[in-house]
This record gives sequence, C-alpha cells and structure tokens, in this order.
Amino acid sequence: MVSCGLSCLLVLAVPEDQKVVTTVLAFIGRSLDTASFSNIYLFTNELYPTSIRNLAVGACSTNARLGTIAAPYIVMLSQLPGVSVTLPMVIFGVLTVTAGLMTLWLPETLFSSMHQTVEEMQQAKEYYGLICMEKPRPNPLPCCTR
Repeated sequence: MVSCGLSCLLVLAVPEDQKVVTTVLAFIGRSLDTASFSNIYLFTNELYPTSIRNLAVGACSTNARLGTIAAPYIVMLSQLPGVSVTLPMVIFGVLTVTAGLMTLWLPETLFSSMHQTVEEMQQAKEYYGLICMEKPRPNPLPCCTR
C-alpha cells in the first residue's frame, strides 16, 4: 500500500505537460492498489474470530465500497477552477500511504491459531505493536531451526 501511495505522490514531481509519465504513474498506483486490495479479505479472515468473521468481512467490504463511491467525486475535484490536476492523486496518495503505515500495527498471524470466539480473542496475548518491535514467535520458522 505504501508503494501505491508513493507512486501516486510521485505525480507531484512530474511537470503537467508530461501526460504520459503521469498516466504511467497513475497506472502503477492503480495496479499496486488492486494487488493490495486482494489482501484485505485474506487478512480480515485471519484477524477476526469465527463467531463474527462474516460480520467483520461485511463491515470491511462496506467501508471499501464507501471509498469506491467517494473516489469519482475526488477525481472530479480536478475539474474545479483553480484546482490542480494533481490534487486527486495527492489525496489518494496520502490516504494510501497512511493506511499502509497503519498496517504496521496489525498483529502477525503467521503460525497463529485462528480464534473461535470473541472471548478467546480478548484473552489472547497477541502483539498489536510495530512489526520492527515484535515479540518473539512461539514457533520458529522451519528453515530457522537447528
């Protein structure tokens, strides 16, 4: 997600008369966005307990659809008088970089058992911190055992 947002923000560095470069950066951003969007359903299923998993996936999907509804209006901002053509790309870029950085606080689900109930999830001692400061995993990776 961060690379998607950065490609959208790179549009600021391109002169407005270079439409091909702007289009290529927008296409790269859109492609990376599509790739990261496919992970939403995968991670949402792993994050929530079984008892509320369908509700959580539905809520996340609804929020994604709200963003889909708002996106054309953000694109239309560039047609207002006195507004730069790059404003929509900046808005999309900032939102995407922010969302990508916020994913650093999500727990690591590798080698974790999926919770069945909300109570089980509340009692779990999973780490909701930065990935670079994560606690040691209880099960080492198979390739790292000696």
